[in-house]
Amino acid sequence: MIKELVKEVYQCLDNDSYMAALIVALTLPDICGKAEYAEEKPRKRYVDWYDDYVNNDDNNGLNHLSHSNGELVYSLRCSLLHQGNPNIDVNKLNYEYFELIWQGNKRASYTSESYSAEIVVIDGKEEPIHRRYSVNILNLCDKICTAALSYYNKYQQKFDFLDYHLSSMDERTRINFKIDPKIVKLP
Repeated sequence: MIKELVKEVYQCLDNDSYMAALIVALTLPDICGKAEYAEEKPRKRYVDWYDDYVNNDDNNGLNHLSHSNGELVYSLRCSLLHQGNPNIDVNKLNYEYFELIWQGNKRASYTSESYSAEIVVIDGKEEPIHRRYSVNILNLCDKICTAALSYYNKYQQKFDFLDYHLSSMDERTRINFKIDPKIVKLP
């Protein structure tokens, strides 16, 4: 399932279907998190898996691109999947502004992310204020897909909880199940 989902994320990106790609990509840490941290609650396993496998120093050098972390990406996932809102909870994560960006479908030439904040000193301690964060959808999808595919290839045995049957409807299946051809038209 991981390989198929990753393939479909890249198909969406190649066809400029950025939101569809992002929605599918944001489900990958859920699946991989269940494989790695099966006993944990969904939020914890998502955040931990993202931080351990997407935002780590071994992820093909991609970590230097990222300020994002599991909490931020989990917030984006929840907001997008449950509310149809591609945003994060800026108050909970202490951001003043968040945006998703894209620039064409050329994965090799995109900018990644940008983060800015003013630094003030409060009680002798530096604190960021006016925190702003922009994330390139292509970059985020690519980072998640790269990590998920790498993890799956290394730990396939942990995915034994995936038990599904996904079949293509064809003429033989239609006949076997006695489905009226007036109901299902095949190309």
